[in-house]
Amino acid sequence: MKLHCFHGFLGSSRDFATFQNTVVHDLYRLCEKAKDDTLTILDQEIPAGSMLLGYSFGGRLAMQLFLKNPDKYKKLYVLSAHGGLKDKAAKMQRVLFDQKCADKLRELSEEEFLNGWNSQALFSADEPIQSFPIKDKNVLARFFTEYGLSTQDYLLDELLAHKDKLHFFYGESDSKYVDYAKNIQNMGFQTSIIKNAGHRLLQSHSVEIRDIMRQNV
Repeated sequence: MKLHCFHGFLGSSRDFATFQNTVVHDLYRLCEKAKDDTLTILDQEIPAGSMLLGYSFGGRLAMQLFLKNPDKYKKLYVLSAHGGLKDKAAKMQRVLFDQKCADKLRELSEEEFLNGWNSQALFSADEPIQSFPIKDKNVLARFFTEYGLSTQDYLLDELLAHKDKLHFFYGESDSKYVDYAKNIQNMGFQTSIIKNAGHRLLQSHSVEIRDIMRQNV
């Protein structure tokens, strides 16, 4: 049984080196396409009975993929990812944020963008990312304009019907998501809050996450 992995924005296959029997999907190639087309391709390519593991951006994509055909997948593991905005005002604010990020990607140098990106409160407990995984800034910008949180539906109500197949992971030191993690847990989702971990859970806690996953297959 394969574990199909989805990296985050600026992530790569190296993020999943700790996990075994994996297929890591190249989201930079896939995100050149429209989101609906990408989800259709993934759903067609991934065999029934597979497990899904997504981190951050990849976690949001994995949730959307799972909901296309929830009976097909054995398990969905979600790391540091958001299930979607319900409030319209919050969603409008996110539209502006996503567009601003896309504009900065195109306008700033790699070093300038990464300095600003890594300085967000979201990553205050993490090691900085040092370089872009690809050079095409237009593809990177699509992560915000075509696949950003502002384009995503609210998913948690639909996911709740399949909660036995889901397991969420968040970092205790992730200042942006720790309260969200507790809300997810209170809704009834199986949730692990990892001690001494920030948003970038795979940087230093992949072994712990792997071991928890093995206990919850």
